[in-house]
Amino acid sequence: MFGLFSGNAKGIEALVARKRYAEAIELLKKEMAGAAGSRRQHLRKRLPELLLLDRRTAEAIAQFVALAEDYLESDHVANAIAIVRRLQRLDPIRAAELDARIGARMQAGFERTSSAGLRAAAVRAAAVTPEPPVAESTEDAIDIGWSGFSDFAEDIEPASGATGSALLDNQFLTAIGGNIQEMLAAFRTTMYEPGDIIVTEGERSDAVIIIASGTVKAFVRDADGHSMQVRQMHAGDLFGEIAVIEGTTRTATVIAASTCELLELPRAFVDGVIAASPDAAAVLRSLAATRYNSNEERAARGEESVTAMESDIVRDLRSELAKIVADVDFEPSDNEIAPKSFDDVLANLDERDAQAARYFYDNAISLSQAGNWWTAAVAWRGYVDFATQDVDALQILGLLCMRISRWREAADAFARAIAIDGSNATTYAALGLCYTRLGDYPRAIAACEQGLTVNPDYEPARVQLDAAHHEMNRRR
Repeated sequence: MFGLFSGNAKGIEALVARKRYAEAIELLKKEMAGAAGSRRQHLRKRLPELLLLDRRTAEAIAQFVALAEDYLESDHVANAIAIVRRLQRLDPIRAAELDARIGARMQAGFERTSSAGLRAAAVRAAAVTPEPPVAESTEDAIDIGWSGFSDFAEDIEPASGATGSALLDNQFLTAIGGNIQEMLAAFRTTMYEPGDIIVTEGERSDAVIIIASGTVKAFVRDADGHSMQVRQMHAGDLFGEIAVIEGTTRTATVIAASTCELLELPRAFVDGVIAASPDAAAVLRSLAATRYNSNEERAARGEESVTAMESDIVRDLRSELAKIVADVDFEPSDNEIAPKSFDDVLANLDERDAQAARYFYDNAISLSQAGNWWTAAVAWRGYVDFATQDVDALQILGLLCMRISRWREAADAFARAIAIDGSNATTYAALGLCYTRLGDYPRAIAACEQGLTVNPDYEPARVQLDAAHHEMNRRR
């Protein structure tokens, strides 16, 4: 584990190999005194392990508790979970206390990324002040304006950042948020070093795996038996979902690219969640379909890339929305931005709901401008709960949900837009794209065919239609 460190680190492991644990502990403490950042954290995590080897259990427990509390305080929830799982067998009572704190922190985080949570915040804000607070983005601000939708065409897949709170953004865990304590009890922890094989393509699957810390790479064998890298995953990402939900063997080999701490949810627990929670099942199926249909996996299978087809649809939809929201100054006080029905929406609401709608709306604009796609989508979703007939807002919501790979929610938004105004071939094609990503090929075909009925010359809909037919026939 300490191959990255020089000098004392090698001496520590040499002492451990000779079972001179007390000396190894003292040397490690000296190393910690001069270390900082991630190096110090690696050493801190190693200390309680050495204490256990030296049969100093009480000291080891104290170190595990301090580590878990520090991780929780700094919002590194996944790391805290991993530490508490180790503590559980040593001190179940302290572990249960920490689990309760972790559960409360996770519940609060999940609520902040749900429309219900943001709605509650909107109502609270409306009761206190008419001026809506601007939500801050934890990402670097990207001055995209509304012409910034151009980057969707080149990058529909979300970037996965290894941030401390990444676990709270995991869509599957958010969907099963009501069973947090059950989930915490079910987690198993494992550690891997760079180059270690975590799972192998073709082997039996017994868990869905969530990355607590570190980076992994996934490889798929092509027709000639050569391994091709298809993705890289970071803290908060999960893998292994395809084999679990489809009852097949592993579809990729995953290798640790750095020191990794992983949280495993056993298959029996995941099966129970899927049976009990349609939302959680939809997230896993959407993720599985998205990955299976990714350009990288298609290339490994010798199939044609879908980037150009998707880019055409997203480009056209973005172009239409750009016309709607051109020349926006993003000042809430004199904002004339579409959705065009915004003033009408407010006029038809009582004062309290109007203030809540304004809260959603202004946050949606600010967050979109900042490039904070996830929370922007939540805000737009809250707004369209009030503006139920606003086609423009629904299309914006659909496009943002595509940006964060929430294909089911994107499909719902586009379907709602079509129910209001069925005259836009681009919206039908976007809906067909979403259904293709979800693996719902009959609906994808129906949406594209309807789009071609509206506009027989809209080529992206025809290309998407052919792709949906091809995927459906191949899967039979």
